[in-house]
Amino acid sequence: AGAWTRQMVRLAPIDAWGRSRAALRIERRPEFIVSASSDHVLGLLSHRLGFPTRRFYGHRGTITALAQDEGHARVISASADTTIRLWSLVQGQCTHVLRDHSRPVRCLALDVSRRILVSACDGGEIRQWCLDKPDRPSRWVGCHDAPIKALGLTSSGHVLAGDAQGFLRRWSVTQQGVQDGAESPGEVVAA
Repeated sequence: AGAWTRQMVRLAPIDAWGRSRAALRIERRPEFIVSASSDHVLGLLSHRLGFPTRRFYGHRGTITALAQDEGHARVISASADTTIRLWSLVQGQCTHVLRDHSRPVRCLALDVSRRILVSACDGGEIRQWCLDKPDRPSRWVGCHDAPIKALGLTSSGHVLAGDAQGFLRRWSVTQQGVQDGAESPGEVVAA
């Protein structure tokens, strides 16, 4: 169970959905999987029964990334429609729409202990959101010259971002600007 805890994985087609989907296991309710894909729908899938039990509608583009806010029974989705949505699994609806990106949002990283969400888009922009105050504008963290393909948060408060040109940069979530960086021979696909 530990190998796929809170990780986004690509699944083979599930008969209930009929296409490949991004998926995220719900920790507090391990019998469910949250899945999403190009049909713009977030689905709560029963792991035991093998079919969707609830669908969430609202995105207008392919859902590209998922994250779980464990303490609040909430799932966070990013989309090619340039938005990030916070979904309450208890209420069964979208509670907030985050709109500060101008290009498709591709990556999410979450620090549950600090209540920070970091997002990155095809424009190379990285933004930081306070999950306790989602109605406030995001904070700009940094920018790459190419679409960001991978994003991660460290326990020391740094964002790791890798882009399509092969640059991996470390940004601070407490100070403006790049801390350091490295170049890889090709596209960075995991941080």
